[in-house]
Parts: sequence; structure tokens; C-alpha cells
Amino acid sequence: MTTTQVFSSRNYQPGTYNIPSTAIPVGVTKVTMTLNRTNWTNPASKVAFFFERSPDGGATWLFEGAFTAEGGAVTGPDGTVATQTSATFSFPDPTNANRKVRGTLTVSGVAFKTDGSIVTE
Repeated sequence: MTTTQVFSSRNYQPGTYNIPSTAIPVGVTKVTMTLNRTNWTNPASKVAFFFERSPDGGATWLFEGAFTAEGGAVTGPDGTVATQTSATFSFPDPTNANRKVRGTLTVSGVAFKTDGSIVTE
């Protein structure tokens, strides 16, 4: 498993932020985008995440997935407060050395502090 930070820890104002094109190593079958929600306490904070993959080194981009999330405390069935928001996407063709990912994170509502990473497995 490899973690690549794509958003540094800081306050993010409403707007759109690019997740740079990142190479996916041979053998990887899953990619997870994670956002730290420890300081994301205001329910008025919202994010929309859009994710694309390329099978050919960035010449072609294909929609892979998207998710939205809101600030405020999120608790699991056991009452534990979540510290991350994440989404995992399966990646085809693990022998292909030309695969890449990229995306955007759109913040709306009010600013919040976070950081984000791409985890490959």
C-alpha cells in the first residue's frame, strides 16, 4: 500500500481544487481517495469529489467515480466519530504501466481545514 498526499493540510476556501495526474503502479487494483475530516466540524461545509482514470498515460480520461460529503460529526453504529471520508475505486488492468488518476475537489458552503491522499493497493 502506498499513500500519496494530494492536498496539504490547510484551510480550503469555497472553490475547485485539482488533484494532479498521478501514476498508478503496476499491480495496483484499488485506489482510495481519503479526506481528513478531524477539523471539518461545520455542517455548512460541503465537498464534491470527481475522479478520472487514464489507461494510456493521460491521452484519454475516463470517468471513474464521484462522491459528495458534508461537514459536521459523522458517527458509526458504535458511536465512533469518523476521522476520514473516503471512496475506493477498483482499477482494471493491473499489468498496465501507463495508468493514471486525476480529479477535482469542489468546496462549497464555508471553508474548512483538511488534507487529502490517494492510497493505492
